[in-house]
Amino acid sequence: YEMTSSLVGSEMCIRDSNYLSMDESYYTVLTSDTNNSSGKSTAKGYIWAALANHLKLVHFFYENGSRSRKVLTGYLREDYRGAIQSDGLGNYKIIEKEAYPDAIRLSCFQHCKRKFLNITGNKDAEKIVRIINRLYQNEHRIPPDWTARQILDYRNKYAPPILKELKEELINIKNKKSTLPKSELSKAINYTLNEYDALCNYIRSADYAPDNNAIERLMRYISLSRRNSLFCGSHQGAKRAALIYSLACSCRLNNINSFEYFKDLLTKLIDICLLYTSPSPRDSTSSR
Repeated sequence: YEMTSSLVGSEMCIRDSNYLSMDESYYTVLTSDTNNSSGKSTAKGYIWAALANHLKLVHFFYENGSRSRKVLTGYLREDYRGAIQSDGLGNYKIIEKEAYPDAIRLSCFQHCKRKFLNITGNKDAEKIVRIINRLYQNEHRIPPDWTARQILDYRNKYAPPILKELKEELINIKNKKSTLPKSELSKAINYTLNEYDALCNYIRSADYAPDNNAIERLMRYISLSRRNSLFCGSHQGAKRAALIYSLACSCRLNNINSFEYFKDLLTKLIDICLLYTSPSPRDSTSSR
C-alpha cells in the first residue's frame, strides 16, 4: 500500500530522485480513423520509463504515444538536480544544454559496445570491444563491502587512462583510409564519440553505473507484452497499462510477489468503496 501511494499519489518522489535511468519503447495502440471502414486503425505509441535507482521504484508513463522531446521536458522540471542515464536518442541531449544547468547526463557503454559487436570479423571493432571490456573487468573487481569513497577513488584511478585510450583509438580508426564514412564501423565510431563525455560521467559518483542495463531489463517486460498481446485498445488504455507496469515492476524491484500485492490492493480498494457507498446511520434514520 505504501508503494502504491508513492507511485500513484506522489510520483514526484521518482521525478526528484537524483539518479534516474530512462528509456522508452513502442507499443501498438488502437486509434480512431475516420478514413477506415471500421473507424479504427493501429499506431505505434511510445511508453516511457524512469527508474529511481535509490528508491527502487520505476514509473512508466504514456503521453498519447509521443516520443518527442516535449514528453521528456514535461516530465523533468527545469530545476532538476541530478543525473539522467539514457541511450543516445537525441531528445535526451537537452539535459546537457542550458535548459538543465544543474543536471548531468550519463550514457550507456553497452549501447556502444553492441554496435561494435554487430560488426563481425573486423579487427578494429574487436579492439574497441576489448577496451570497453577492460572497464567492466575493473568494475567487477570492486568488493561488495567498499564504501562510496573507496569506489569513487578506485574509479578515478583505473578509468581515466582507459577512457583516454578509447577516445584515441576511436579517432585513429576513424581517420584510416579503410574506414568508409557510411560503413557500420564509422557509424559506431561516430555514435561513441558523440556520447564520449556522457560515457565518462559515470566515474563522478560511486552510485552511477557504466550502462543503462537496469532500466533496459525492465523495458523487456514491455517488449514481452508486445509480442504476447495484440494492442492497447486506446491511448487511455495504454496510460492505464503504464500504471500497472509501474506497480508490477516496482514489486519485482522490491522482491514483492506481484500477485499477492495486487490481491491485497484490490481487496483494500473494495473495502474503501464499500465504506463510502454504505448508508450512514443518519441516512438510515431519515429513510424511516
